[in-house]
Formats: sequence, structure tokens, C-alpha cells
Amino acid sequence: MTEIRSEDLAFTADEAAELFTRDGVDLNGDQLQALLLRTQGWSAGLRLAALSLADTDVTEGITRFSGTQRSVSEYLIGEVLDRRSALDRDFLLRTSIVDGINASLAAALTGRTDGQLVLENLVAANALVVGLTGTDGWFRYHPLLRELMEHLVDREQPGLVAELHATAAEWFAAHGDLIQSIRHASAAGEWDEVGRTLASSALPLILTPDAAALASALEPAMRRSVQQPSLSTLLAGAIWHYQRRDFDAMMRDALEATEFLPTAPDRLRIPAEILIAIITVTYHRGTASAGLVQSSSHLLSLVDRAPRRLLPAARHYRAIGVNNVGVGQLWAGDLAGAESNMSAAAAQAEEYGVALALVASHAHLAVRDVMLGRLHSAHRRATAARSVVDRRGWAAEPQALGLYVALSMTELAWNRPAAAADVVDAGLVASSHGGSDHGCRLALGIAAIGVAAARGDIDAARSAAGRLAAELARLSDPPDLLGRWCRVALAQVELIADDPDAVIRRIQRPASGTGFAAAMERVVLAKAHLARGDLDALPLLLDSLTETDPPYLGPAVDARILMAIVADRQHRDTAALAMITEVIDLAAPEGLILPFVDAGPVVTALITRHRHVIARHLDFTQQLLTTPSVPPPVAPEPMIGEHLTERELIVLRYMPTMLKTAEIAKDLFISVNTVKTHQRAIYRKLDVTTRRAAVERARDLNLVCRAAFRGHPPIPAPATTASLPALCLIRA
Repeated sequence: MTEIRSEDLAFTADEAAELFTRDGVDLNGDQLQALLLRTQGWSAGLRLAALSLADTDVTEGITRFSGTQRSVSEYLIGEVLDRRSALDRDFLLRTSIVDGINASLAAALTGRTDGQLVLENLVAANALVVGLTGTDGWFRYHPLLRELMEHLVDREQPGLVAELHATAAEWFAAHGDLIQSIRHASAAGEWDEVGRTLASSALPLILTPDAAALASALEPAMRRSVQQPSLSTLLAGAIWHYQRRDFDAMMRDALEATEFLPTAPDRLRIPAEILIAIITVTYHRGTASAGLVQSSSHLLSLVDRAPRRLLPAARHYRAIGVNNVGVGQLWAGDLAGAESNMSAAAAQAEEYGVALALVASHAHLAVRDVMLGRLHSAHRRATAARSVVDRRGWAAEPQALGLYVALSMTELAWNRPAAAADVVDAGLVASSHGGSDHGCRLALGIAAIGVAAARGDIDAARSAAGRLAAELARLSDPPDLLGRWCRVALAQVELIADDPDAVIRRIQRPASGTGFAAAMERVVLAKAHLARGDLDALPLLLDSLTETDPPYLGPAVDARILMAIVADRQHRDTAALAMITEVIDLAAPEGLILPFVDAGPVVTALITRHRHVIARHLDFTQQLLTTPSVPPPVAPEPMIGEHLTERELIVLRYMPTMLKTAEIAKDLFISVNTVKTHQRAIYRKLDVTTRRAAVERARDLNLVCRAAFRGHPPIPAPATTASLPALCLIRA
């Protein structure tokens, strides 16, 4: 013996297609699936659908096909409803307003205590009621039967429908299904209840996989807010707009909602005020505003003052506030405070099951790790966050953008520009669909400049700098660290474009303090001064970065490389070796390669000497020696009226130095008059009248660039001309 039930008799897609074909109805795949969903494969329903579509437009017919269509309703009334007792018929009508039903919900809607028995009898009678597998006592009515019963109860007892929906909303709220509660409160026209449930309890769902379902439930309230705005409908509209990444519309709704706060009862006003504060925090976060810390702190103060009976989601809101305080501190430069708050928020988000908030915390903690130079930790955090994002389809969520920043910058630090470029592109694509996290977009722009620089592509670097500058200009009040980091990145482009004076004009002088932004400013200014030959300026800029236990690995490594180069140029070999040893000891544990690649061939001899004398970190230093330096930017051939001779080019190499004519003559083993003759020829061919003008004209024509270290000049006092080819690029 075996039991054959309705699910066993349900038509498959192939069987349904054959049925419609035999009845002369041609359906495409989407149309067939729509009818299968509507009928649940019920054979009689499919047959009725085929009959209704036979003599009409298929698309229009499918739209009209429902439980209230005459042929369907007559069948259902005759075969299902009329065969039930009056009590059971009333039970079906009252419970038809919900998607699923169990004994407890049935009792709330009907007042009967025998709901479980009634439902089981309906299943046994094949009355188009099925028990849901894998659930504890839940049942579902056939969609066509539900449509008919909803129509009948609305027609027979019109005032009862809203009452039933309000009862269902209360029941679902009490049992923790907040989305269904909002759906039924909307159907009942209980708009204040929609707003209260959203603000007091349901909002954290926007940071979970249920976000789309929550937004869908809020849509009726959002549509009502257009014609009949109220505190609750405007807040529902704001969250609906948030889900669609329209942050400006979100903030407009929230600001308009504040006008209704004074007249709202406390049970609605207090949660609504907190929801408006959350929306403000979200807007500041998305627009990279320096006001994020202040608005997040205000949110926390509101949450702490709110009575817990009015705010069941208080713990979740506190986690949101603490995390955003941390993000604001991160971009403002308070890395210690950021770590404390974001770590606490991550623990809370994990405990409360707010997965997207957890991703955001770990992503920004990974960015902080990058700033400190904890590359392995940053990569682990960001990789783990990305696995969650990819698994749940959250790549385009603003909370996920920080992981792309951390991954791209760690790949770049390890001198993997191709991998870094892939991550930057993925992040920019993910953030291009409407509202996003502009702080992270700016950081991705910084990474894009780094990728172009690592590839020696000056055109790409300039293009990335243009995009970054435009993005930065759109922000009215960027946080301190983020704004200064952007300026350093733009200065780096000017440096590789051989314009150190522009770097000095842009940065002018580093801010006081020992923060990350100040460290980066000191490094880029030191590179600019080195490019100008101002070696005396470097110790003043870099001394604070070469102290023991540096807080920021990247700037500390850069600073030590620069000081090693200065010592080498001044022929202080012992100091150069000591400094290169110190920098290798710092960089090796994290595998930081990029600063050595940036330095170019000028540090190769120092690294080789370190391998011979110190012989530590041999695998790492071997990697440094086998990693190709960044190729110099490709520039067009110079266009001058008359080419310089080889001897004139040699003399031209000395012009950016501080050497006098007699010293140049001595170094080249020629007479002073011969040097002067070459200088006059150079002036004539370059159409200039002074040595400084000749240098600037030669640089413009790419006849002489500053050394391989990205804009550094030749050695101020070279001992022999044999050392110059390794330090200057000459193009004629």
C-alpha cells in the first residue's frame, strides 16, 4: 500500500507544457512557469487555465487568470467551499488573509481552539490545503483558493478584512516575524504601527539577507507617503530608498519626517527619532562626511536614553552606532579609537546575527591594518569578509566596499599590481550602482593611482588622479585623514611626472603630530626635496619616522629607504648600510616590497651589500633583487631645432647639480673654456639664456630626467662620469 497525495499528482513543467500544447496554447518558458506557480501544478487548475487562454491573448489571459475568474471560482465554490460546513467555510475565509497558517494564528483570527484539527481534516479531504514539510504545524492554502476566499470575505464582510490584517500583524510581531507584521499592518492601513515596528524592532533586518523582503513590505507605506506623508510612511519610504541606494531621497524623507515628531505619541516618537538618527549616520557614512563621529555619538546617546520597552532593537542600534563611530574615527585618523569601537561592534554584530554589519566592521578593521602595515592580518580579514560577501551576493552593498580597499592595498604593497588592479576594478564596479560609501571609493581611487604608478603608466596615473580629484571635490566636508591621504596620492602623481615643485606647493608642510596622514605627507615631501637635490631637508622631515618601533610600517620603510639613499649619496657607507639593514628588518616580516620597487635601481647596490655583509632575510632580499623596478614613464621624443652632441649631453647632466664650471671641467677632464663652449651651445640649441632655464627646458623635453628614484636628481657631487648612467635617463 502507498499513499498518493496532491504533491505526487502535481504536473511537472514538461507535463504542463504537453497539456497546453494539446489544447492548442503555445507558451514560452516564463509564461509556463507563471501558470505553474499560480496553480502549483494542480491538474484541474491547469485545465481551467488552458480553457481560459484558448481564445484570448496569452499574456493578457495569464494576467487575468486567478481564483476570482468565473470558471475558476465556480469550480472552487462547487468542489471545495460548498462541501465544507458553515463553520469550516468561515474558518477558511477568516484565515485566507495570511500566506501560511498554524493553530495559534488560526486561533487569533477565528477565536477557535480546534484549528489544528480543522486544518488536518482539510488536508485529508484534499480541499486544496497542504501541510508544509519541515515546519512545525504550518499549512498553506492553494493560491487560487486563497484569492477566491480573500475576494469572498472582502465582499461578504468588508469591515472584517482590515480587522483580520491588524490581528495578524499583532500576532506576527509577538512571534518575531516582523516583516509579515509590517505587511499585514500595511494591509490594515495601520501606518503608525508600520512605523513603530520598523523603528523599534525591524530596521536591523536591512543589514541581513532579509533586506529585500523588508523593503518589499515597506513599499505600500512608501507609496502612501507620496500623497499622504506622515511620520511613519516617510520613515518607511526612507528605508525603502536606502535599499535602492538612493541616499539623497532617503535623507529628504528623514528630514521631512522630523516635522511630524512633536505631535507623535512617545511609543512612536522615541523609536522614530532614533531611526532618523540612524538615517543621518548612514548618510554621513555614505557621503564621507567628517560629521560621522558626531552623528554616531548622538545616535548612541538617544539609544541609551530610550526606554527598553519601546526599543527592542536597542542592542542592534548600539552596535550600528559604535561601528560608525569607529569608521568615522578611522577616516579622521584616530586609529586607536577606531580599532576599539569597530572590534566591539564586530563582536556585537556577530552575537546579534547582523551579518552585513559584521562584514563592514571587519572590512574597515582590515583597512586600519593596512595603514599600520599589518598586511597579513589585513589580507586575512578582507579575504574572510569577501567569502561571506560573494556567498550572499552582497558585492554591491556599501558595507562591503572596505574589503576591496584592504585587498587592493595589500596586493599593491606586495608588488602585485595586476591582482591589485583586479580588486580595484571589482570595487569600483560594485560601488557604481547608485549610493555607496564614498570614503571607500576615495580610498579605491588612491589604490588606482598606486597601481598605475607601480606599472610606470603615467597616463593611467594622471587619469586616476583626475577621477580622484573630481570625487574629492564633490565632498563638502571630508574627514581629515582621508582628505590628506587623497592629496598625498595626487602629489605622488606630480612626483612621477617629474614636478617636485608642484608637490611642495600642494602639501606645503606636513601637519603637526605623528598620525598616519602626517607620516605620508612627510614622505612625499621628502621625495620632492630629494628630487630637487635638497638633501638637507630630508632629516628634518624624516627623523620622527625613523625612530624605534614605528607605528606605521609603510611610511617608516619609505623614510628609511630615503635616508639610506641620502647617506649613500653623501658617501657615508656605514650609515647607508645601517639604514638599509634597519629597513629590511622592518619590511621582511610583512613582505612589504613596493617601497623598494619605487626606489628603483638606486637601492639595488645597497641591498646587494646587505646580502654580503649582514646576510639576514636572504629570501626576502633575493625577492627584492629579482623584482623588476618600475619602468620610467614613456615620454615622446624631444622636439628641438638641433640635436645636442654627446659631449653637450654630458655637460647637460651636470647642470641640475650645484657644481661650478671649474668643478664640472675637473670631473670631465676638460678645460673650463671647453665646458663654457658646450654650455653656450646648449643655451643656443635649447633657446634659453641661463643655466636654470636650460635645466627646466631639458626636463620639459625629457633630455634629462631626475634619477631612477622617481624624480631624484643626479648626485650633487659625482666622482666620475661612470656613475651617471645608472642615475640619469638621457633621451636625445
